[in-house]
Amino acid sequence: MGNSTRTFEEVFTEAGIIPRWKEEGKKEGKEEKALAIARNLLAKGWVVEEVAETTELPLEKVRSLVAD
Repeated sequence: MGNSTRTFEEVFTEAGIIPRWKEEGKKEGKEEKALAIARNLLAKGWVVEEVAETTELPLEKVRSLVAD
């Protein structure tokens, strides 16, 4: 008889949950990186609109960084 024990990751991957978690994590990581870059650009004196365009962040999100 084969080993029928499956790992947590195998069960959740089969259910489509792990890939969804991984994608959400990637998106969050990319946004955090874009926010860090935006903060740096703003600190260097870049114009808000240019920062939004360069980082592909929404203009309002970049404006909120200035307000912080």
